Amino acid sequence: MDKLNIYDFDGTLYKSDSSVDFCFYVYKQKPLRLRFMFIQAFFFIPYKLGLISTLAYKNIFFCFLNGLREEHVQNLVDSFWANQDDSVFHSQLIGEVHNPKTQELSVCISASPQILLNNKTKSLGIHKLIATQMIYNKGKWVIKENCRGKEKISRLNNEFENPIITNAYSDNKDDLDLLQKAKSGYVVKYHSKKWTIKKIQH
Repeated sequence: MDKLNIYDFDGTLYKSDSSVDFCFYVYKQKPLRLRFMFIQAFFFIPYKLGLISTLAYKNIFFCFLNGLREEHVQNLVDSFWANQDDSVFHSQLIGEVHNPKTQELSVCISASPQILLNNKTKSLGIHKLIATQMIYNKGKWVIKENCRGKEKISRLNNEFENPIITNAYSDNKDDLDLLQKAKSGYVVKYHSKKWTIKKIQH
């Protein structure tokens, strides 16, 4: 049985939403792509009203990458992370990843796209990334399953047989079931330029 420490990425290891930050970075690097912002904005209100599912809106949101092949997107991703400094990360949790008190494997489970986080989580010392698969198909980037909520638990069980979760950290209420499966689950928040970590009660 594998013993694991589980980390969400956005709002937990990283202080913001990496997909949104990356989107604005791409717009800055490629201003002609700002036209896609109108599509994102048009569907945002129906999404917030519950008229569009999270998965459907996520496919709409990432339209800003349409027409860019995987190699091009990966270059933009690497450039984006190269422009981020250490202050955007949770230093305490990153420290735990680098210097675990015991022999747990560090696993990051995120709803953000795999292509956005893969190289960065490796450089942070994360042993395994489980994230949303986004595939380039006929000029468009497509998501079929959003790695969020119960899907995170399903993906985790597919990757590890009978995992023992020692610690789990997340800022997202959708991850409550995952936090409760851990021996110790923690709610992480970044607010007013400060991080807080609160242990949940089982």
